[in-house]
Parts: sequence; C-alpha cells; structure tokens
Amino acid sequence: QCDARAVRCHERIARWHTMCEHQLSHIRDFMMQQSQQNIQELGQTLKTLNLYYDDALGRSTVEQADEHGNEIATPAIQTAEHGCFSNKVQGGDLVDFDGKPLKNDESSISNRIIGNSSLTRGTAEPEMRGLYILLTINNDGGMEVLKYVGRLAVQRPEIYNSRLVQLALKIYQTQKSNNYASFFSILRDPSTPYLYACIMFLYVEQIRKMAFLGLFINSKKCAFFHLSCLNY
Repeated sequence: QCDARAVRCHERIARWHTMCEHQLSHIRDFMMQQSQQNIQELGQTLKTLNLYYDDALGRSTVEQADEHGNEIATPAIQTAEHGCFSNKVQGGDLVDFDGKPLKNDESSISNRIIGNSSLTRGTAEPEMRGLYILLTINNDGGMEVLKYVGRLAVQRPEIYNSRLVQLALKIYQTQKSNNYASFFSILRDPSTPYLYACIMFLYVEQIRKMAFLGLFINSKKCAFFHLSCLNY
C-alpha cells in the first residue's frame, strides 16, 4: 500500500543496492554473477518509487493512509520507533569495507541526502528521481531519460527544478556529449552526493574509452606526437 512508510523503505532499499554495486565492484565473482541482478533490483525499486511518487491520491507523503488517501492517526511512539523513519542505521556497530568504524549519529549524517525533511514525512523524491535518471542514461539511446524528464517538467515542475534532478541532468548531458572533463569534474566534486557518484562509476570505463579515442584522433593531427598535443 502506498504511504510514506512504504516510500521510505523503498528509498533505503534503493540506496542499499546503489551502494553495494559500487562497494563490491572490485570483487570479480560479484561482477560476473550478481551485478546484473543487483542493477535489475535497483531498477525495479526505483520504478516502484516512481509509481508511489505519482500516486493520484498523493499518499506518498501521508504517514499511514486509508484507501482514500486520508491520514490514519497513529500513536507518536509507534511513529518514532518505526525503523524506516529513523535517520540512523539500525543494528550493530557499523564498519566500512576496509574494516574502519563508521559514525552513526546525527552529526555524521546531517549533511547527507537521507530524506529527513519533516514536510515530506522523511521521503526523498528528488534524490530518487535523480538516481533513476542516472541509472537509465543508456536506455533507448537516452530517449527514456528525455521522455521521463519531459513528463516530470510538466507534472512536477518543483521536482524537475530541484538541485538533485538538475544535477542528474547535467551528468546525463556530459555523458551523452562525451565531455569527459566535465564528467570527472562532477565525479570528484565533494558536493556530488555519494550515491550519485556510485552510479556514475558505472559509466567510467565508457567515458575513459571515449577520452582516449579523442586523444588518439587529436594526436594524428601532429606529424610527430608531442605532449603539447594534449594541451587543448
């Protein structure tokens, strides 16, 4: 059933699949056997989120909705203890892939995109819309993204004009134009969300190939190859 609780759960599932795809990319068995399935699961999760966000009754920001989209009163303690409403990761102490401990308090996550806005009941629609754009960059030669953002601009202009959706579109444009300098500049930028960088990493090999191809073509313009040919 569509409500803010279901949306938050799916958002965290999407973040999990996104992070796993990058964090496990150095493991050969994962890339050979499980990466494709992980990407498919991420895609299905984001498609479900799109349906939730587009719900005609607007239930994606209602904490617990009835069949007509109206709020169902819930005890405050139940809302506070709901796992998907917490800004902290539930469970034991956290460690990074290299064994280093990770902080799990409010101060360490205050500057991340975790969807903790009370106005939207903790949901993070711009972030997830942006992830969907990044994941589907190559679908139908890029046409799927153009159709998607076209509908978004008409139906949800406030989401379309949000910083995260516009950032995703900027990444889409750099990837499609093979502008490797801008692509890697965005990738290295500290203000780029970590999960966006995880998805961008999927296209790094393709961008590098196009960059080397461009350097090769430009180098043929010189009778002899000099490093000065790279200064452009």
